[in-house]
Amino acid sequence: MVEQANILLHNDHHAPATGRRFVAIVASDMRPAEADRIRLATSELVTNAVRTSADAIEVALVMQPTSVRLEVRPAGDLGRRESSGTASDGFGVRIVEAVCDRWGVAEDGAAVWCEVGRVPGGAA
Repeated sequence: MVEQANILLHNDHHAPATGRRFVAIVASDMRPAEADRIRLATSELVTNAVRTSADAIEVALVMQPTSVRLEVRPAGDLGRRESSGTASDGFGVRIVEAVCDRWGVAEDGAAVWCEVGRVPGGAA
């Protein structure tokens, strides 16, 4: 069975922590190592969105039997800010690439998504 949960975050310095708490609640039946990976990815992708989104950030978590998919996008048609161009830009995406099984950018270019595989049987 597929379950989906969404949250709309204010674009402020609390957004990454709020996103992590949301994921911890929704993914509470995941094995600890899997949950840690998706929480870390949430933190990194929401932090990137805070830096580039105009106002609010939508986080969607889709729980599937064999994987969990995270999508982070600017909410609505609010526009995007340009990246600062500093040397630290993009580091979060490298972390996401390292901890997730797959990741990418939506066709519309607005959302970044990632997936973490799940071991059948839930939390252990």
